[in-house]
Amino acid sequence: MRASRDYLQFAHSILPAARDGDAAAQFYLSLTLGYCESLYEWYFIERSREGRVRHRTLDEAQQISAVRPFFSADDIRVIQARCQRLRSLEEAPFGAASGWFDASLAQRFPLAQAQAASNLALQGLQRGDPQKVRIAREESRRLAFEALGTPDTAVLLGVAGVGAALAGEDTAEASRRSLSWILAASLREADSADLREWMRMTCRADTQCQPYETPADVVLRRAGNDRDEVERRALELSEKLDAGTLEPDDIG
Repeated sequence: MRASRDYLQFAHSILPAARDGDAAAQFYLSLTLGYCESLYEWYFIERSREGRVRHRTLDEAQQISAVRPFFSADDIRVIQARCQRLRSLEEAPFGAASGWFDASLAQRFPLAQAQAASNLALQGLQRGDPQKVRIAREESRRLAFEALGTPDTAVLLGVAGVGAALAGEDTAEASRRSLSWILAASLREADSADLREWMRMTCRADTQCQPYETPADVVLRRAGNDRDEVERRALELSEKLDAGTLEPDDIG
């Protein structure tokens, strides 16, 4: 998916497997469709009051990136290349991104579980019915813990967001939890594609990033005075994952 430059072609290539019940194909099809539903919509779709749709040109979309600077002009070009054909179809054969995500989650695909856990943890941050908040937080922790049965880098990065959200309004603890999980991922697989992508996105906002830094360097620099604590927690998490002794409370 990350290597593809045409998401219509990519979606067609994994659709048969998704229809046959392959949970990974279902998950990545949901990501593909969701990517084009959100990012292409944000930059390239203009809707009139009457409901008419116009696709902006690349130049117009890149001008928008000047006031929405999270994505660069080159990123906007990639979004167009990936999504233009898919979003230009009058009737696509793929269905909704949410439907494929739910299908993957129902099969307990770890990346779907980690994402669902993150969504629930964020719901738990909202003020509302205390009972509903408690249930959302408990289900988030359960899903994240089950996802960690397959402790690959992408899952650990997903659980980083869960742990941070479960810290509630304690922003310092949220940062320590998030950075500890990211560092644990780096300790286990320092040169993974998922960590490179995390670093690429992180360094858009972190102007102190340097070309020679590794993901671990970035984490420990961002930890500041909590560097020793974050490193200690990361080592402990990695050891527990290896030993199979991780507990749900270790998530947050």
